[in-house]
Amino acid sequence: MSQSIKLVPAVERTGLILDYLAESSKPVSLADLARNLELPKSSVHGLVHTLSAMRLLRAVDGDRYALGPHVLHWANAMLSGTDLVSEFHNVLAENRSLDKFTVTLSDFDQGDVVYLACRNADAPLGLSFRIGMRLPAVFTATGKAILASFNKKELDAVLPKPWPKAMTQQSVRSRKKLEEDLHFAREHGFALDNGQVREDMFCVGAAITNNVGQAVAGIALSMTRSEADEKTIKRLGASVTTIAKNLSAFV
Repeated sequence: MSQSIKLVPAVERTGLILDYLAESSKPVSLADLARNLELPKSSVHGLVHTLSAMRLLRAVDGDRYALGPHVLHWANAMLSGTDLVSEFHNVLAENRSLDKFTVTLSDFDQGDVVYLACRNADAPLGLSFRIGMRLPAVFTATGKAILASFNKKELDAVLPKPWPKAMTQQSVRSRKKLEEDLHFAREHGFALDNGQVREDMFCVGAAITNNVGQAVAGIALSMTRSEADEKTIKRLGASVTTIAKNLSAFV
């Protein structure tokens, strides 16, 4: 965000609280919110109770808090106005050959991919995708497909500092290793997550571009590692690239 813009402290703190709870796997107490966000406890107390009254937060077991139901009102309003999400679901309904695979649609935000839509298949991937979930772009197939379209200066600006904590033994741990994955994506038109998010999960992803060719979102097919033989990867790589190209018309 531009440093020339004067931020309203209460709104900025509200955003920090909502972001923290969105990324937390369990409800969080007021004390933990204040400590982890390095905010005055009195300020957090007032904001949390205001957000709870607005149903943006909900109390759990009396003294801990999680996101509330009114957040969905805003999320659904945003998604319902996105042709890309609607067309994603249309593609899945029409292409029955993808039924056995988990399919996700995501966009890029501050070094992460954020999932806009998903259809989880029955395969035991060790991970269930959900709308709003965030993962480090450098580990994911869609993230690397998007990053592959950036030049060096753009990569310098968006790559996270410090580097994200590895999620598996396969997770890329350096810019040099990431560049190898991006080179593959540029050569083949699709990117791979070869167990970098979950050991036994393999993903093939391609970038969705806007009308001037900028990568703004991505689509990925996920499968178990046992399914990911060379022939399947090549076939699904071609499929996901075609789907991404078709979805680009709706950006």
